[in-house]
Amino acid sequence: MPPPPTKAFDLHSFRAALKAGKLEKAKAELTKCIGHEAEIRQVYGETQLRSTPLYHILEGPLTGSREEAKALLEHAVMRAVIQMKWEAFGMRMYLEQLLVYGVLLLSMTLSVATSYARRPTDAFPVQVLVWAVTLLSLLLSLLACRVFSYRRKELWCLVTSSLCAVIGGVLYANDAAIEAFFDYATFVSCNHVTLLLSGAYFLLFELAELFGEVPAESRVVHVAGWPLWLQRGAYWVVIAPFDLVL
Repeated sequence: MPPPPTKAFDLHSFRAALKAGKLEKAKAELTKCIGHEAEIRQVYGETQLRSTPLYHILEGPLTGSREEAKALLEHAVMRAVIQMKWEAFGMRMYLEQLLVYGVLLLSMTLSVATSYARRPTDAFPVQVLVWAVTLLSLLLSLLACRVFSYRRKELWCLVTSSLCAVIGGVLYANDAAIEAFFDYATFVSCNHVTLLLSGAYFLLFELAELFGEVPAESRVVHVAGWPLWLQRGAYWVVIAPFDLVL
């Protein structure tokens, strides 16, 4: 285990040196963290985004050149921090898409089942209970993804699983109330809305990936007097379909 640094990383000193254009001093602050995970975690920053060194390099107020400040991103500590942030972001996106896929699969399966049965069957109470428990558990997990931390992923899994188990137990204990709340038509309609929303999520994701190389300012239909959201919507409705086939 490496010995602790003689002087710990000081975010205030780093920020002051960066703002004043003293990049060598800022680099010296980063160098204090090499070989010390606790110091690297401080550079990583697990509080507010605006308090992290990465934010100050990319967006913070500077006296000197922004391009010169970005050279600090090549520092070994900053490369490690960026890698950690990408790992956390990738894991969060993977979990989010996996959970939404679960919602899509659940709603699609029930939609097919209810389309063949035009009226409630003996399986209807089970369908409603499974739908309610699974959907609420998946939605809770989706919300929990907002606070996912790669370093505390085991704790995150434990807490999220426990909350889902509690929700499942409460709903199972009140299955009669759930069945009474949802008549067949309401259940089918709610399930179709869930299917529509989860399908739209993946459609928007695929479109964003497909048109990722098109600059954001080009993904609009410029019409004087139209609000920006309407100009963007017109692009996706009028222009994007032709871009796909042409």
